[in-house]
Amino acid sequence: METLPKSPVLNFRPDTLNAVRKTFDLDGPGRMKEAVDILDEWVKKQEHFVKKNFSRDYLEITIICSKGSIERAKKRIDKMCTLRTFVKGLFGNYDLKNDFKHVFGEKITQAILPTLTKDHCRVFILRFNKVPDTKDLVDIYRIWLICFEYLRAHDYANGYITLCDYRGLNVLEFVSNVSITEMRKVTTTMVDGYGWRLRGVYYLSSSKFIDTGISVFKQVLSAKLGDRIHAINTLEKFYEHVPKEIMPKDYGGNEKSLAELHDDCLEEMSSEEFTKYRKEMNEACTDESLRPVDTFNSEHMGMPGTFRTLSLD
Repeated sequence: METLPKSPVLNFRPDTLNAVRKTFDLDGPGRMKEAVDILDEWVKKQEHFVKKNFSRDYLEITIICSKGSIERAKKRIDKMCTLRTFVKGLFGNYDLKNDFKHVFGEKITQAILPTLTKDHCRVFILRFNKVPDTKDLVDIYRIWLICFEYLRAHDYANGYITLCDYRGLNVLEFVSNVSITEMRKVTTTMVDGYGWRLRGVYYLSSSKFIDTGISVFKQVLSAKLGDRIHAINTLEKFYEHVPKEIMPKDYGGNEKSLAELHDDCLEEMSSEEFTKYRKEMNEACTDESLRPVDTFNSEHMGMPGTFRTLSLD
């Protein structure tokens, strides 16, 4: 791409495109074009891919999410297509506004912040207003994946920082509603599929049980990523990692309130254009009857889903 993707809810710094490419030694003349060409050619040769016409912007962002590695980008695309085939319950042509209105506002308020940090990282804020039950949590996971689909199409960040605001929430009640199986499915999809480059997750709470919640989340992450999960009891602790001025005004910053940013994101991700795009991407799955048997390795066998019942002739 010559210019960054356009989005009414995401802003970039003037040097974001070149700075992020430079991080992965892809800022030289023609370097990124060559990488995208290689990945595009490889995708078109994968007989088991139902969709082979991914946009060049999508392929480039996949390479960025893969830390500049073409081989890792190949695995990520294959993983994502395979997940859409075997973990269909997390995906669907949902009406974001109407299908999830029982959790928006009452249970959660969330937003992707418009402004990047100085090192080109994107910040996501998730505030729990009420303890969601187990069914609500599955719907929240579906909402997150819709957000990730949007980011894969429009963002060019050098990593993601998340603030989970649990203030006033009964943490033990929340943890008791969490299904490790469902959480593992969505975490695998975010990390291995969408390429969630986790820089840090901060749980904001004064509850003495917050460490219990963190220990649950760490069960579905690698040790390396688990070390990036932190408990904080004040916003000032978060400001040590994220500039205060890019935060919502009700979090001490200069941006719109979290509720206003939530509404902006909801409107954008409910647009006719993005809804059509999501339907197209939900078709980017696999036909396992066409996959070479020798590529169906232990990595895929470890995928959350129904592989145990899959038979290959």
